[in-house]
Amino acid sequence: YQRRVHGYLKPILHWWNSNNIKSALNAIERINEPWVLNDVFNMVIQTNKLGNLNVEAITIFVAKSRILIESRFQPHIKVGLDIVRRAYKQFRDEIIVVKNGSTINICLLY
Repeated sequence: YQRRVHGYLKPILHWWNSNNIKSALNAIERINEPWVLNDVFNMVIQTNKLGNLNVEAITIFVAKSRILIESRFQPHIKVGLDIVRRAYKQFRDEIIVVKNGSTINICLLY
């Protein structure tokens, strides 16, 4: 387990810290295992760069958060909800504008 997780984290961490966000996001999009996503998301939260992402990039995190929220493990659920909370806090005004200006219902998790 540790070797497999480290194999995912090392390149993502390198890209993330080198501001090669596109490559990091591409790698994150390919991850579907909750335990790996949990580790990646914790790493991302610790770098405090999540607030620098645009709305298009943050939707990748929100979509992947669903995997964690639907997990049966409380630490995964908490991290998934934390990512969604951070995304909503950061883009609250844009979400409200889009929601009020459109007849389409917006749901961050789906």
